[in-house]
Amino acid sequence: MRLKRDVGLLTALRYQGKGPMLTYILHRIGGLGIVIFVTTHMLSSFLGGTAGVFLNTVYEHWAFQLFIFFCALFHVINGLPIVLLDLFPKLI
Repeated sequence: MRLKRDVGLLTALRYQGKGPMLTYILHRIGGLGIVIFVTTHMLSSFLGGTAGVFLNTVYEHWAFQLFIFFCALFHVINGLPIVLLDLFPKLI
């Protein structure tokens, strides 16, 4: 009893999912933002010289930190119901 999901790229791009689709996209962007922050933080620690200083100034900039803050906040708030339903399946 498997669902048939033959959805082409053009059909997927025309999908007007509104709220749930926007939440899905923002959740993915939030996760990607967190990965980018961790990567720049680690690279600035490992790299020395001007490359390390450049990456250090990038992730210490107020706009980057504000972006990361909202990425992490949205990712956590959006992920809480998923975690709760995974831990307590009877709530479904």
